[in-house]
Order: sequence, then C-alpha cells, then structure tokens
Amino acid sequence: MKSPRFVGWFLASLGLSSRSYSERGLVDRELRNLYQGGGLFDGEWYIATNKDLGSTNLDPLEHYVNHGWRELRDPSPHFSIWTYFTLYPEIRASGMEPLKHFILHGDSEQRTPNPAFDPKWYAARYMTNVSSDITPLQHFLTEGASKGYWPHPLFDPKWYAMSIKKAAMNGKEIYIHFLNAGLAANPNSFFDSSFYLRENPDVSRSGLHPLLHYYLFGGFEGRNPSEFFESGWYLATNPDVDNGGINPLAHYLHYGQSEGRAARKPLAVSVKEVHGQLSTLRINEFLRSSARFSFPKRQGAKHCISVIIILFNKANLTFDCIDSLYKIAQTSEDLDLEVIIFDNASTDNTKKLLGRLDNVVVTQNEENVGFLRAVNQAAKGARGKYLLLLNNDTQVQFGALEAACDLLDEDPSVGAVGARLVLPDGKVQEAGSIIWKDGSCLGYGRGRSLDDPSVMFQREVDYCSGAFLMTRTDLFRQLDGFDEAFAPAYYEEADYCARLWQKGYKIVFEPNATIIHFEFGSAASREWAEQQQKKNQILFVKKHSSFLASRWVPEPLNVPHARFAVSTRHRVLFIEDRVPFPWMGSGFPRSKELLDCIVEALGDQAHISLCITNVQDLDWPAIREVVNRRVEITITDTHSSLAKALSEHRPDLTIVCRPHNMKLLNEVLEQNPELGATMRVLYDAEALFAVRDIERKKLQGELLTAAQIDTLLGNEIELTKRAFAVLTVSESEKQIFEKYCSCPIIIVGHSVNEKVYRTPFEQRSGFLFVGSIHDENSPNADSLIWFFEEIWPRIKKSLGPKAFLKVAGPNKSRAVKAKVPPDVELLGRVEDLGPVYSNARVFIAPTRFSAGIPLKVLEAAGTGVPCVITPQLCQQLSWKNGRECLVGADAENFAEQCIKLYNDSVLWTSVQNFALKSIEQQYSPSTFNTAVRRSLELAFCQESLHDAKNAFSAKAR
Repeated sequence: MKSPRFVGWFLASLGLSSRSYSERGLVDRELRNLYQGGGLFDGEWYIATNKDLGSTNLDPLEHYVNHGWRELRDPSPHFSIWTYFTLYPEIRASGMEPLKHFILHGDSEQRTPNPAFDPKWYAARYMTNVSSDITPLQHFLTEGASKGYWPHPLFDPKWYAMSIKKAAMNGKEIYIHFLNAGLAANPNSFFDSSFYLRENPDVSRSGLHPLLHYYLFGGFEGRNPSEFFESGWYLATNPDVDNGGINPLAHYLHYGQSEGRAARKPLAVSVKEVHGQLSTLRINEFLRSSARFSFPKRQGAKHCISVIIILFNKANLTFDCIDSLYKIAQTSEDLDLEVIIFDNASTDNTKKLLGRLDNVVVTQNEENVGFLRAVNQAAKGARGKYLLLLNNDTQVQFGALEAACDLLDEDPSVGAVGARLVLPDGKVQEAGSIIWKDGSCLGYGRGRSLDDPSVMFQREVDYCSGAFLMTRTDLFRQLDGFDEAFAPAYYEEADYCARLWQKGYKIVFEPNATIIHFEFGSAASREWAEQQQKKNQILFVKKHSSFLASRWVPEPLNVPHARFAVSTRHRVLFIEDRVPFPWMGSGFPRSKELLDCIVEALGDQAHISLCITNVQDLDWPAIREVVNRRVEITITDTHSSLAKALSEHRPDLTIVCRPHNMKLLNEVLEQNPELGATMRVLYDAEALFAVRDIERKKLQGELLTAAQIDTLLGNEIELTKRAFAVLTVSESEKQIFEKYCSCPIIIVGHSVNEKVYRTPFEQRSGFLFVGSIHDENSPNADSLIWFFEEIWPRIKKSLGPKAFLKVAGPNKSRAVKAKVPPDVELLGRVEDLGPVYSNARVFIAPTRFSAGIPLKVLEAAGTGVPCVITPQLCQQLSWKNGRECLVGADAENFAEQCIKLYNDSVLWTSVQNFALKSIEQQYSPSTFNTAVRRSLELAFCQESLHDAKNAFSAKAR
C-alpha cells in the first residue's frame, strides 16, 4: 500500500492535484456508455474500495472522471492507474485520463492494464484464429476466463483457486480475487510475493506489483521469485531461453516443466530420498500417537473390492499406501473395501503398523515366500467382486477405484483394468504397457506430463503393471491366479494378462484411475529387480510364442501403434478447431454429434483421434463430459504437429471441419504427399462460409457481380479437392457444391434431441434469443443489434411492460452490450437451458445473413417454443410461414409477427405442433445417425484402402 505522502509527491510530479469532492461535473450519456460498456468501470467496486467517499448519493463515475483518476483511484479491479502510468510515462505526460486512453487506444494497442494481464502474450497464445475485432482483454473476460485460460504467463488460475480454497470459483472470479488481494497474492506455486518484496526492497519502493516487476525486469536480472525457483541458474543452464528473451519462470511454467527442465540447481538428495524421509517421519509420528486406521464396513455398497497388498519391510511406504486407502474408504459411500495384507516376515516397524489396523485381514508369514506366491495365497479368501492387486509403494488417488470398477461393470468383456502410474517427481511412469515381439516390455508414456493428451484416453493394452491391477475375482481364480513359475516376482502380471487375452478378455488402461508409485520402493534393490525381469523374460517368451507372434518389433517408430493391444480395422482423425463443447455454438454442437455418431458406429473397430487446431488448456473432466473417453485428443495447431499426427496415426479416414482446417491439411499433404497415400478425406460443410459472406456484403450495400460470387464460392469449394465426399446440411447448399466439384455430396442435417417442455401458453412469458456471439461481425451480433434498434421498440409499444427479452449465450460484442435496451437481460453462458426454454413464450431469430441450417431455431422449436424467424432462415429450413414458424421480412413485419404469436394461443399451439412434427421427421437423431453411417460405409467401401493399411502393418511387424 502506498503512503499518502508518497501519493502526494507522485501527484505533484505529474502536475496533478486533488480537488474538492463537492465539485460536480457532468458525464454525458455517450461518455458514460464508453466507460461502462466494457465493464472496465465498476461503480459499486469504486465506492466499496474508497471508504472515504462516504456519501451513498455520490455518482462514482462523475467522481472518478472529475477527481478520482488524478488521485490514483482505480476505476475497477481490471485497470491499475499506477501500473499504466508507470509503464507508459508518455500517457502520464499527456494529461489524458488513463482509462479513457486505454478504452480508445491502449486496449487495441495491447497495452498492459493491470499486473495480472499480459495482452500480447494472451493474444499470441489463445487468439491466433480469433477475429481481430476483439481485443485480448475482451476475449479473456467474455470467453477465456470461463475456459480456464491464463490471463498472464505467470498467473495460474487453477492453482490460485486451490491455494485460496475457492476451487468452485469461475475463471473471472479467480482473476478478480487475485487483483483485489493486492501485494499478498501469489500467482503460481513458484512465485511468492512476500518473498520477492522482502528480498528486493527497491521493488517495494517502486510501487510496482511484484508480479509485474519480476515479469518485466526481475526475471532477466536473475532475481528469484521464491526459494523454489532460481532465475539466474535457469537462464544460465538454458541458453535457448536466455537468447530468446523469455522470462525464465514463464518459460518453465509453460514449457520447461513438461520438458523435464529443473527449476533450480539440484538438491543434494533426490526426490526419491526426500519422499522416503517424509514417509518415515509420518509413520513415526503416527506410531507415537494413539491413532488407528479403522476401515468402515459398507454392506450393499455399489462396489465391493478386495485389495491385496503384499509387504516385506518398507513400513514407511506401507503407511502412506494404507493412509491413501483409508481416506478413500472414509469418504466414498460407493465403496466397500476389504483390505487384505500379507506380510512376508518383515523385520522393521511393519508389525507395529499392522497392529493399528481395524477391519483389515492381516496374514503374517514366518518366511518370505515372495510377491507372487503371497498374492495367490491372499486371493483365496477374498470376498470382493473385484480383486485389486496393489503395491505397498503406491498412493491411490481419489476416484481411481470407482473409475476402474465402473469400467468392469460396464463391459463384461474387460478382464482387467490398469491405472495411470505417476512417479514422485510428477511425471508419468506408465499409461498401459507394451509387450514387444521379443518378450521385452515398455511402459507407455514414461516421462510425460501428468495430463499429456497421449495418456489421457482409454484404450486396450497388452498388459498393465501389477502396481495397480484390478481384475474379476472369479476370473483370477478360474485362471489359477499367477503362474508360480515366475516366482518370486516379475512378469507375473504380463503372463496373467496374456492369458486373459487368449481367453477372449480385454485389458484396458483407464486414465481416471491414478496412483503415485514409488518405483522399486518395495524391491530389495533395483539391480535385483532388473535381474529378475531378465530371467523371467526368457520364460515368458517360451510360454507365449503364439501370442508374441502378433506383437510389434521393438522400434521407437512402432510405439504409436504398439500402445494399442489390438490393431483396429480403421484409424480416424477428426479435425476441428476446438473440443466441441455444445455451449460454444458456431457449428460445435454439430461436430459433437458427428463425432459421437462416428464413435458409436465404428466402436472397437477404430481408433479415433480428435485433432484440435487451436491450443487450449485441456480441462479433462469437462472434455470427457462431451467427448467419448476412448477418443484421443491431439493438438495439431501447426503444419509440423499435424504432419506428426498423420505420420503416427496413419489414418485411413480424416474428417475435416471448417475451410481453414481443410486448407491446413492440403498444405501438409502437398509438402508430405506420402502421408495421404492410404487415406481418404471427408469434408464436413456445416455451412458454406462464402454464402454467409455474400449475404453480409449484400446487407451492407455491396452488390457483387455474378463473377465475384462465383469466385468466392469456387475458392472455398476448391479447398475440398482432396475430399472423396462432402457432407452438407441442406439441399440448397448441396446444389452449390455439385456445381463446383464432382465428388459425392451427401446431405447430413442436424441431430436434435427433442426434450419438449409442455408448459401451457398461459404460464409462459417473454421472448428468448439463444446464440453465441463470437465477434462484432457475427450474424448473431448483427441480428440482435437490428432487433434492439428497429424491432424491439415496436414490440414494447404494443405489449407494454409485459414484454421482456432474455438473451442466452456467450457474448464478445461490445456493440451488442452497448445497445441493450431496458427489459432485455443478457444471461451469458447458461449451463442448463431447460428452465429458460420451458418458461419462454416466443423464440426470435432475426438473422439477416447466415449459411447452413439454423440449429438454434431447431433446438428452440424442438423444446416446444414457437419461433419468429427471417425469410432466409425459413428457406434454409424449408418451412412455411404460419405453419412451422412465423416469418418477418422487415423490422415492422417481424415485430407484427412477434406480437401476433405472443398474443394468439391458438396460433401458438398450432405452430408449436407443426414445428415439432417437422423436427421429428427431418432432424431426429436416428435420421442423422443413418446418414452418417451411410457416409462411413461409402468411405470404407474400397478394400484397396484396407489392403494398403495391412501392408503397412505387416512391414512394421
């Protein structure tokens, strides 16, 4: 906090001075809209943070414009006057009010508005394919924050929310909380604001926020952000970072950490040693106390699991393992855990620890019979439906047991489930394992980051490590457990899984089952373990020669294929801008339905990868709500990354959404023609973008010649020259495609899951608009502004106070926000639109330029809300005015139709029923699925594609 004397000196140095609060200026409406339209001036926040202003009748904006900014009173948490003046002294010298300068100039010039937002970095990371009409700050506040994007390279929203124990906060709330917290806030796990200010008194005197100072200056000067990161050492040991002029901590957080670079000079002890020391401390404190582990008994729970843990010394590791299971057992009502512990004659504190366990089956053997025999003996009395083999050098994470059980419940053909094994240093140890042709094994994914997309999808694998292997208890007994020929340990789980495969069962890797594994922690020594592995490999090869004949040759190039236990008939790449969350609109709902249908149609016959061409933070729980867990996510934002994906996956079918992605694929295949040799391309034209552009130009008064229209359409359709077929949504757009290309054009409309809300006419009220507004020039932005300015006043004049409008969907348009009339509510993104649809009386779609088919109209009508639409949309849908909808050709007519439908219950009911019937006939999920399946049949109709694929596989094996 800056002292009053310091602030007074600074004001004097600027030639500014505080004036009496009683002086009152006039802020006209245009200026008021300028300040308040984008949310950068927050009157309530301004009054709340300036207690000395006192009067509740004070107009905060007038005070700020006339006095506040000169007194360095910030207009909102989003804008720091001190930061702006310090970074841009020329603006300070100009005498211009800083927020006004930022709104008019600084925002579009990507100037820094506050310590926690870096517009240039944000734009480069998240806005490569975003319209230039929206500024970085606008993009973050309207879209990026909700998606978990970082506003600054050093501000980690998820970590910050957890650090303040506010995990339920949304992205915008997290960001504002950090700004309001001031100098005490820490933006990431490696930055300690108090440490930085304490170690650097000159930063305190400068008045700059420690985060801003470190990012712009301190990092390059070798100042440390905390005791956990050494800036100078990082730059010295990573010359590419130093030479690139990149802030060292920013590089480490976004690249260095995942690349395995160290944050500071290595400590004298390893992570493994530290882990062992801490676990020893924990068990000693536990044994000195009177505490016990008393596992609950839950009869009738959803999942009954017998957990087998074999011990030989290492009591400290066993303590951590049991502690993790105990916490899960205490908190999960779905789990009934039977913990079975077999102690192989331990000589350390193991016996004392076992004496503190209640409701646990404990066997203490007088001699060490080894891991394998101990498992077989312990399994004989297990009562659980499922058997979990668990190393004592593991810590089970929440949700792991439920995820594995759910998979076994869902699919009777699954014989065993393995987990995502994570090492103490935070890197992946194993995400399923490969058995090579020579009997050697490879844990897939080793060394990758925890949430690397390549390990975050479910797949069938050769085997999974016995550190965590869940199987069916009756199946384990049918196969007589582990083969004791492999005693005392190693290869027993590979042998068991190979026998399951030969019996027709699958082994599945489940990424949501996660454990921390203290690798080789329970072995006598690493050397002994490696010797045992070599010995038992020879035995495994002799026993499973027929199984190994179909495995891959141990070559690095074969890893992308060998990570799958079964060579699927098809490999499909699905290229889209982003993960297709339906709430984003703009064709993404269709992409989700299309992808879902492909997954359902191909099932186990295909490996499907969703290739997203924009870098985004991957929120895996949210992703798996919309994308099947067997679909791999691949980021292909560059030519090289797409080429790598094509090379590794070797798809026989690539499905492409949107023209710019088709352009990217064409360029990659032109540079690497061999990548397309065995591949067919299917282009999904959710809309002809050129049609929309032509309509927009026409609306703006720009009349195009026939030749110009022909060029626009031809250029877009020319991008599909590599496609063997094109999917289009309507007969009219099919005819356009047929004019320019000779490949098959298949109509695949939309899939509308009808959930009709039969709320009576009399119990409904108000108008509704649903749609995403991604930029100022979008069709939805234009339609709303036209509606606000020319249609809504006519409706209000007729219907009076009872007329109101709700607008649902993300909105990035300042113009739309600035034009919002009274009685219109911008809801923003709405997670559940059900209540909104069930209460609305009339849905409006005043769209004046578009392409494809208006999904928002189909969805609204499909829930039972009658619609008023424009002639263009009516033509796209092939509906009739007065039957499935009402149509308004101009502002006056559109308003009349809205009023008519709003007041006439008989007409309202008729339109509702006709629209529902049309949707059921033309846009049902079954109709959509049938069309997609026919497209896939066409894609895979030629055996030559399969022959080429098989030739590739045979060559590699």
